[in-house]
Amino acid sequence: MFRLVFSKNHQGYGTTIVELWAQCQQMDIPLPQPKPVAASAFCNARKKLDEAIFKILNSRIITTYEKTAESYLWIGRRLFAVDGMKINLPRPLRHADYALPSNNAHYPQGLVSCLYQLKSQIPTDFDLASHGNERRMAQVHLKTLSPGDVVVYDRGYFSYAMLYAHNEKGVDVVFRLARRAGTVIDVFMDSRETDAIVTIEVARGHQKTVRKKHPDIEFVPLSLRLIKYRIEGKTYTVGTTLLDRDAFQASVFPDLYHSRWGIEELYKISKHLVAVDDFHAHTERGVKQELFAHFVLLTLNRILTNHTEAGLNANRKPEAATPHFQVNIKNALV
Repeated sequence: MFRLVFSKNHQGYGTTIVELWAQCQQMDIPLPQPKPVAASAFCNARKKLDEAIFKILNSRIITTYEKTAESYLWIGRRLFAVDGMKINLPRPLRHADYALPSNNAHYPQGLVSCLYQLKSQIPTDFDLASHGNERRMAQVHLKTLSPGDVVVYDRGYFSYAMLYAHNEKGVDVVFRLARRAGTVIDVFMDSRETDAIVTIEVARGHQKTVRKKHPDIEFVPLSLRLIKYRIEGKTYTVGTTLLDRDAFQASVFPDLYHSRWGIEELYKISKHLVAVDDFHAHTERGVKQELFAHFVLLTLNRILTNHTEAGLNANRKPEAATPHFQVNIKNALV
């Protein structure tokens, strides 16, 4: 499966398997049999392989690695970002509820969502869905987080339901906010204040609509700290549940929010380097196998590059004028 991720769609199972066997024999890696397995046998075996095995594998790798990764904390917290991207899928998935993005489109699309650890740059959780609801995907990622974790979100993710779900889990959030996200937020944006704590509530007339999507929700007042800052003439407003101004000064939030560019870089690698939407499979299970296997490869690669960078920079002072060594992720992958 991992070999398939880096082989283009025109390369069949047979060629990929033969190449794998030859490379393993060259490196004296034990194989189950002297001759390569038949392509048909591999194809049949894939039909029985639950794609969730790659999520389990990724989780176990990270659990082992985190024991030696304390340097990747932010003010003593694990720091994450969530983002989604649309990808083209094989045409047969039209019959598995994956819709065409327009009447003129040739391929259906699905939404890939990833929970990404910002400091270590490791994909922690991921999924593919036929719907396009990024907030819904984000709440699924919540299951893998622990109380005290911090998640950074871009515009479009904020809602009362999202704030409530994170509050229930004990996970802190940083949302970039847009206008019309709420009356108190708009008032803050128009004011001269730069740091204020407000109360977020759902209007009684809107509660029925929210409850239809979130039957277990309880409508309680929730505190949200609003912070406003300017960079290069542009004003940004973020909302966070990190209310303690002494522990989390307003000055740390610009860099914190803009650190989420790492997940966007991850998607660039996925789309342009690994060619993640160049699938061999034509079923939902097969597509998820390849997609999830690609994330596991990115996790392994990032762990190795982190280890390499740590070794190269071990004797360099943080304030040194000479830049720290940084591994070229493209070269590391290929």
